[in-house]
Amino acid sequence: MLLLVGCGGGGSTDGSGSGPVAAYSPFSTAAGLSSGAAALPAVNGWPQFVYPTSGQLSVDPSHPIQWSQVDNAYAYQLQIGTSPGANDVFDSGAIASTSISVPGLPQSGVLYARVRAVPKGWSPDSGTDFSRAEYATFRTDSDVKGATFIYPANAGMANAATPISWTDESVAQGYRLTLGSTAGGLDLLDTGWIHTTLRVAPGLPAGITIYATLYTAYANNIQHQQKITFTVGDPSISSADIVAVARTLAANVREMADTDNQPHDLTPLVASVASEGDAVADCTAFTNTLLKQLADANITLQSRSLSVCFNTNSYDCHELVEIYDPDSTRWVTLDPTFGLYAVDSAGQPATAQEISDAARSMNFAEISYQYLTPSKDAYARAYYIDYPLLFLNVYQSNSQQLLEPQPSVQPYFDLMGTSVAAPVSNYYAVQCASGSGSATAIWDGAAKTYTCTDGFTPVFWALAVATGDPSAAAVWRLHRFVFQ
Repeated sequence: MLLLVGCGGGGSTDGSGSGPVAAYSPFSTAAGLSSGAAALPAVNGWPQFVYPTSGQLSVDPSHPIQWSQVDNAYAYQLQIGTSPGANDVFDSGAIASTSISVPGLPQSGVLYARVRAVPKGWSPDSGTDFSRAEYATFRTDSDVKGATFIYPANAGMANAATPISWTDESVAQGYRLTLGSTAGGLDLLDTGWIHTTLRVAPGLPAGITIYATLYTAYANNIQHQQKITFTVGDPSISSADIVAVARTLAANVREMADTDNQPHDLTPLVASVASEGDAVADCTAFTNTLLKQLADANITLQSRSLSVCFNTNSYDCHELVEIYDPDSTRWVTLDPTFGLYAVDSAGQPATAQEISDAARSMNFAEISYQYLTPSKDAYARAYYIDYPLLFLNVYQSNSQQLLEPQPSVQPYFDLMGTSVAAPVSNYYAVQCASGSGSATAIWDGAAKTYTCTDGFTPVFWALAVATGDPSAAAVWRLHRFVFQ
């Protein structure tokens, strides 16, 4: 099967490409928040939960779990666990119906459900690869307590270099932090409703008692609050401290989706994905979510999105975040899609141009990578283009190219000849015949015609490719230089 691949990470299997820049649409049920949580749009071939729904409280354990019917589905599979993607509570295996009663459903606590339709020819399994699924996070009770402060401790000392932070309430729809110089006061800070679990708060007055209130909003207009007091020790925060917090937020955004880039329920990533009209997070959704998280957390350093491309065809492209580091007076990269940032040969966070220079000169050892999640380099290794090759062409937000176009992408391919029929799939492009604006080739048994840019078609996943037409000169396979 030929999969159309575009910006994103972790081996997305849905064939989605990069979407337009997405606006953020917040959750909520409380004043100042939108009515209800952001929901993913209905997508052909994907079931949607009917019962329970996202963030639902007091779910009846005796009520069957229900989802919508999918045309041509071979079977369905429902999993319920005590963590996102887990099946430690229930796993239906392959079933034909669109509802099932779950025996022994816990009477309290947060539960995470996911359901997928299994097309003909697919075999359901209980592993981590669970594509084409919808998530629903719910509780069978309504005994929510609200998020609680992690830092600072009640009656403790706080330094601005460590953000104020609190626990993540999985079924919460928003948080609000207020700080005052008197009990219940708002004179020092009122965040409004935000969707992050930390907040940088520099410049608070040192030596006085500060009264903090953390509000948590849930479905059904339920709110809880926790109050603490603390005293500020050092009210200052360095640029290095702020960059470190930004990296923490990038890691958090990457963890808002599974390995197939399907966003976990009630995370801010859902809102970015839904605003694109999709059900899977691409790099634009990850980037927009991180930019909104930086704003919610009060990261005061300048930040912006950046577009990079393997070639100039606007297809084999990627989007990430740049942050301005005042200490080095450089725009450094931060990639929430792949959960990493690049470091140059001097040990400094790398700029996009440094990554591009290394890729163009094929001095790949000039750049190394720091990983932000326990998955380490797994997302980069799973992607169809070797990560540094995405930086051969760098663009500003106004689509102006920062560097001269790469003369040829041919050095980054391996010549396969006029056809390839490998025992396993891989990523190929067809070299277009001289003077051809497009190339027609046989991709997995079907003739497909693609536009030529820089002498090649876009890169596609396939098992077998053959030129078979005068417009197609040869088949080439992308080479892996760094992430083997």
